[in-house]
Amino acid sequence: MNADDKKSLWILAFLLILLVGFLIAIRGCNKKEQNDDLKDPQTIETTPSPTPKTNQPSEEENISTNVTPIHNVVDQEKVEEVKAESTLDLAQYFSEVSSSYQVELGDDSFLLPQIEVGNGMLLKVEYYLKGLYEDHYYKVSDFDIGKLGTYKIVYTLSYKGQSYTQEAIIDILDTEAPIVEGMIENYDPSTGITSYEPVRSGSKINRNIQISFRDNHEVSYAEYYKAKYEKIDDVETIEQEGMQEIIEIDLEQQLILYEDGEYHIRVYDFSSNVTEYIVTIDRTNPIVQIQYFRIDKDHTSVTIESQEELQAISGWSLSENHRSINRIYANNQHEEVTVYDLAGNPSVVTVETTNVSIKVHQGGVETSSINLNTNEGEIKVVFQISPNMELRYSVEQSQFVSYQNEALTTPGHYTFQVILDGRIMDSLEFDISNVPVGD
Repeated sequence: MNADDKKSLWILAFLLILLVGFLIAIRGCNKKEQNDDLKDPQTIETTPSPTPKTNQPSEEENISTNVTPIHNVVDQEKVEEVKAESTLDLAQYFSEVSSSYQVELGDDSFLLPQIEVGNGMLLKVEYYLKGLYEDHYYKVSDFDIGKLGTYKIVYTLSYKGQSYTQEAIIDILDTEAPIVEGMIENYDPSTGITSYEPVRSGSKINRNIQISFRDNHEVSYAEYYKAKYEKIDDVETIEQEGMQEIIEIDLEQQLILYEDGEYHIRVYDFSSNVTEYIVTIDRTNPIVQIQYFRIDKDHTSVTIESQEELQAISGWSLSENHRSINRIYANNQHEEVTVYDLAGNPSVVTVETTNVSIKVHQGGVETSSINLNTNEGEIKVVFQISPNMELRYSVEQSQFVSYQNEALTTPGHYTFQVILDGRIMDSLEFDISNVPVGD
């Protein structure tokens, strides 16, 4: 290698050293400017960068361990926000849910509590049913307002690792009693049409009656007895229920009552609600008797009495116990009256009122004279009154005595009176003498 070649190599090496030194200087300046931006310009002093040593950490490494980067601060805020969201009070979503409810069977207006949840939340609903008279719950697919028993609804709300559970107890109750329906059949031969007439509890009828049952849920049991009566202190009194013959009703068969008697029918549902229905079949005509009571000379009170209750009749007054009817008649009336018991059985009564009639007979012949003489024949008073009346007389204002259809022979002024319950119904006055009558 000649001298010129060696000289060229030295120049090239020198240029390479200068280039490397320039690049190192530029890198050092860039790092220093970055550190100055992260520090407070009022508190950081500008110092020369020491020469890096082989076994000591660089200034760049010291700065990176003491200062938090901006993107790390932002990430920390997001972590705190996520943490706050993950500790959300889930119980607030159940503020409108009560722990227990009582609902009538079949009440379609009742709705289960609805839970409104936010985004990202998961609501799980489970249904458990404990039937009427059962001891344990069993899981079911849904809530049914038409089933008796107690439902347990379990709500579970989940959100970002959290979970909250709340229960609601719903009692489905049946407080409605069963219904007993009685029907009688009416056939119209003129039209050939058959109709059915409902019979209310407590009625008396003289027809066969068909009995049926229905309930808002289901009838569980039915029975009846025909009442037995006994006389206590001369009063017909129904015997104690323990003395009655109870007959179970087959719910699969039609029940028709046709014998005379007072029937007590009871029906139960599965919730132990009970209804009693009473109906009396009576095909016997009422036994009646008639009573007359003279009000005054021209009017009589007529009362028709029965051993059982009677229906009201237009123009007649019904007594408080419904066992008699009354009406005021003018005297000298004749009428046939038909009375009905509550079952509709009839009895016919003849009403006849008479006038109070006081007449004087002499020698067996009626006379209108008020001046009579014993020499012209036997003198008697003939009267027509009701059995409750009394006919009495007085002579010359003496004390009144009862008249016994005897002949009147004592001269004087006679006063006859018809008395009813101490009241004068009618009267008659005349004179009798015994002076001989000349030719």
